[in-house]
This record gives sequence, C-alpha cells and structure tokens, in this order.
Amino acid sequence: MQQDSMAAILAQATPSLFRSLTDAALRGLEPELSMVRLDSGETLFTAGAHADAVYVVVSGRLRAVLQDD
Repeated sequence: MQQDSMAAILAQATPSLFRSLTDAALRGLEPELSMVRLDSGETLFTAGAHADAVYVVVSGRLRAVLQDD
C-alpha cells in the first residue's frame, strides 16, 4: 500500500481549510510540512515559546492547559 503524501493527508483531514488550494499548490507545500506525533500527556508547545510553526490536528485531539508558575 502506497503511503499518502503529507499534503494529501492534510487536505483530506481539513478540507475546508485547504479547499481553495489546487493540487499543485498543495504539493508545493510538501517540503514545508512535517508530521508531529504525540503520546498522551505530551506537550506540543508552551505559552511564551517562540512561534515558528502552524499545527493542524489530523487525528485525535489536543487540550490547551495554562499552568501557573
């Protein structure tokens, strides 16, 4: 079975977000995409961290927690 491209997975998981992009445009994003997998309880990012990415949840869910220091 051939693995779907990252752009195809993104487009299938979030069609309304990427509806206006052509297949060529989605393929053009491919070099900029990376898959991040988290186990339950893992932290994706923390408040105040330098923002250098956009995250799209393809499967599962995330919980936002603001911790007092």
